[in-house]
Amino acid sequence: MNKLPEKDERTEAVENTSYRWGYTFITYALLLDVAYQAYWHNRPSWDLMGIVIAGSAIASLYQAREEILGRTWLKQIVLVASISAAVAAIVVLAGR
Repeated sequence: MNKLPEKDERTEAVENTSYRWGYTFITYALLLDVAYQAYWHNRPSWDLMGIVIAGSAIASLYQAREEILGRTWLKQIVLVASISAAVAAIVVLAGR
């Protein structure tokens, strides 16, 4: 009878990598679903977008609490938010 291996650093790293791939897939699938619903059916999907934002916020807050974020983390968040807002404004204005 095969015995399952004990957890070590390698198995923990593989688990974390698999969770990251799964989380990334779910996030992009939800974002594509939001875009599809908005574009083809003219239905806003804020509930699904809220799931994406909440999931990202939970991960970021946990990392901040564990103090593993680098010095440029806040700058990157502000930059991404600014670019996202600019793209959103262009899309909204172009749609009028």
